[in-house]
Amino acid sequence: MLGNDQGLQAFAKWIAQCRPAQALVYATGRFFDSVVELVETTSLPAPDAVICGVGTEIRLFPSGELVSEWHRHFPPGWDTRRVRELLSSLPNVSVQPSRWQSKFKASFYLENASSDEIDNIFEMLWSESILPTIVYSSSRDLDVLPAGVNKGTAAAFLASAWGLPRHKVMVSGDSANDLALFEQGFQGIVVANAHRELKVLEGPLVYHADRPYAMGVLEGLKHWMSPVASVAEKGGHPTFWTPCRVPCPRLRGHVLREDVPRRR
Repeated sequence: MLGNDQGLQAFAKWIAQCRPAQALVYATGRFFDSVVELVETTSLPAPDAVICGVGTEIRLFPSGELVSEWHRHFPPGWDTRRVRELLSSLPNVSVQPSRWQSKFKASFYLENASSDEIDNIFEMLWSESILPTIVYSSSRDLDVLPAGVNKGTAAAFLASAWGLPRHKVMVSGDSANDLALFEQGFQGIVVANAHRELKVLEGPLVYHADRPYAMGVLEGLKHWMSPVASVAEKGGHPTFWTPCRVPCPRLRGHVLREDVPRRR
């Protein structure tokens, strides 16, 4: 959404004309206060809800009310403090500032990690009876979340709670921590400034926009809302494979990896 002010203003104008028929939700690695600040200081339109901390929180907007029912779906016994303790002892791993941390999200810096390094971290946590989702992006940012928790599962939970069928949900993203949004049977939009992990997605539920940032999101929304692109009429189903999702056969958790640097 952020990156081009003119495009953001065009998106805000368009979505205002669609309200209240369309709900708007931001799924982000940020936390709620940061989103509030952006809504107040930029043209970013106010949403109905925010999926925060890479899927670890869902909050209604503008009240900030926590949708606590989502946390009941988390695996029991999650211990973020123990995750930070284990990973901070590893070479080249450092804990991110407190503003990126939460009860269910442990975030670290790890520069240019290889696939083997990420796999070893996953196995170490598993050996400590910690079932994680690991998201590695920007060749630097390492987020560790409870197994099965990500932007996609949070969005699916919220859509179900609001009574929205999946073919009525449109999602967009540009990097590895957005991959999970494309795994839920939603209509997907890959913006032009997206990194390779999203650029390789294919299938009837993936639209690749020619434009970047908010203009790309707007382009994709108009595509999916046109009668010609109706997935309900096509009977479309997700047929693509996301190669950066690496399941561990013994766990319900997974790893999302992004090799191309980007801004957080």
